[in-house]
Amino acid sequence: ITVILSLNPELVFSSDALQFSLDEGAEESELDQGIEISSNFGPAFYKEIDWTASTVSDWISIISINGDTGSNGSFSLRLNKAELQEMENGEYAAEVVIKPNGSKAPSKIINISLVLDVNPRLFINKNSASFLINNVTTEEQIKAEFHVTDNLGAVFEREIIWHIVEDLDWITSSSQDGDNQYNTSFVLSINKTALEKIDNGAYSGVVSLIPKNITDTTKNISVEMNLDFPELDFVSPYIIVPSNNTNLVIKGKLLN
Repeated sequence: ITVILSLNPELVFSSDALQFSLDEGAEESELDQGIEISSNFGPAFYKEIDWTASTVSDWISIISINGDTGSNGSFSLRLNKAELQEMENGEYAAEVVIKPNGSKAPSKIINISLVLDVNPRLFINKNSASFLINNVTTEEQIKAEFHVTDNLGAVFEREIIWHIVEDLDWITSSSQDGDNQYNTSFVLSINKTALEKIDNGAYSGVVSLIPKNITDTTKNISVEMNLDFPELDFVSPYIIVPSNNTNLVIKGKLLN
């Protein structure tokens, strides 16, 4: 009886490549992927093959570094969040080397690809404000609140700084500077002191929110004010001088 043995142990992988694609809304769950590992041994000659996984790329972490095809036949990769936040948009490639320990099985290479397309944006809940100012306008009616949000998910979440620019004498802002983590809103208010120098009429202008540490467009807010205070509707040729300490009442249009 002639028995010919031809044992060529090999590691077998569920995939020989992993692809990651992340944009600004990426969540933590998108950072992890795994690969199952087995061997080409059949039942008659089965034995476990110990292995070690390694990579030289900073933006990849290997969750399971050592294992065997029997008790730990898989490993997981995780993209390093801190490294990702420092990387420019583009395509990246890396390799993970799986090396059998004490076995004639050849090393295997898992190719890793990453596409980054991260474009942070700021948003305002509304882009206009209108004020009607007259003798019955309340304090609340001379204010308009705006909320600032962004499109960043948990992976690329960061402090986005913004700046308010308003060149209108009759408008003031509750915050000239802010960021989307600690100051998510601002209030535009009518400057009551400035109204003393303004005639009745319609006024308009623009208030701008400018992102400072991201590449994004300026957010413009259109503001309008209609000033309609009551005015005297008569001209008297007389000078009225009260002769005693009584109240002097002047009556005119819309006045009592």
